[in-house]
Amino acid sequence: MTSDPFLSVKPGPLDADRDVVVFFEPLGPFAEGRNLHLLMEGQRLAEKLGGTLSVMALDDVDLIPLDGSPCRVTTLFLLHPSGAPRAPYPPEIAVRAATALLAQLRPRMVLLADGDFTRETAPALAHRLGSAALHGVRSVRVESCPESGRRSGPDRPIAAQERLRVVYAQAVWGGQLDVEVTFPAGTIEVAGLSLAPVPSPLAEHEEGVEANEGILPTRFDTVRVEVSVESGFSPPQRLSLTPPDYHDVDISYAERVLAVGAGAATRELLPQIERLADLLRASLATTRPVVDDGLLPKERMVGQTGRSVAPDLYLAFGISGSPHHVAGFQEAGTVLTLNSDVRAPILQFSDMSYLGRAEEIIPLLVARLEEWREGEGS
Repeated sequence: MTSDPFLSVKPGPLDADRDVVVFFEPLGPFAEGRNLHLLMEGQRLAEKLGGTLSVMALDDVDLIPLDGSPCRVTTLFLLHPSGAPRAPYPPEIAVRAATALLAQLRPRMVLLADGDFTRETAPALAHRLGSAALHGVRSVRVESCPESGRRSGPDRPIAAQERLRVVYAQAVWGGQLDVEVTFPAGTIEVAGLSLAPVPSPLAEHEEGVEANEGILPTRFDTVRVEVSVESGFSPPQRLSLTPPDYHDVDISYAERVLAVGAGAATRELLPQIERLADLLRASLATTRPVVDDGLLPKERMVGQTGRSVAPDLYLAFGISGSPHHVAGFQEAGTVLTLNSDVRAPILQFSDMSYLGRAEEIIPLLVARLEEWREGEGS
């Protein structure tokens, strides 16, 4: 039987109605961008609530997002699980360390970037805090409670500083619908936000900017917290890591992506497109007009209101290249495009472009790849 973790430092509680804590994602291909966006969203919500923003991170986390961030972070809590296996820490260790600190802080909400780390840690973290965890949260708003302006008695108004309500829009039914969720008062709200990687705020500024321009971060306190994990605690042992099937993997993690827009995704051509994706071992993706036509599901949509992808190879066929779509693949490695319009905006974001009609080129590509695979015996 194990005991509760011991904290080397026991910080005072935060404001349970207003203060926000973001829990940084550990190292990974998307961690830096997600953590930066997480900071920005945490700052926005802290301002709406009239509270403060704090960061909680394990000591194996890259803290680069704090460098150059304009967000007003008050405290960085750096967790060191003593007696635990060496970093990177298993999710079970992360949960125990974070729970021990959050039980002391008692903030209004804990925000995480929706990903593998959050899916493994958030439910257990919320359970230990007596709460629940939301995943796939696409937007968050702060509003006055419905009871605003009512009186608690004939001559007694409610408190002037009423508790604001936070409403989370969570994706359901494969992203086709959103459901709005709120937490009861007194509960630590745990939410995994669906975030697109964003560039550093310093990226668009030249070297030598003045600090008073609001680009450099404000000073914050760093509190290193040792969390004891006794030797009797043994996390589950991972035996292997199996790569996901490209057919059904979340396209955010796909190594190759074949994206088709309205200029290619017709009902007649779709079987050829799916065959081409199979031959390339690529995950199929699309744009909003194709989703609106019901040809492909919304979880396959790339863009600001869909998924952000960062594959080694991104193939864009019949896509004009609206800013909303381009924002979703800007982290891709090599971008190849096929388009019949020489003026299509997507061409300027391509490493190599081909001009041609999709209904003519795609069947030829399928035939050539099938011939090549038969010759290779694979």
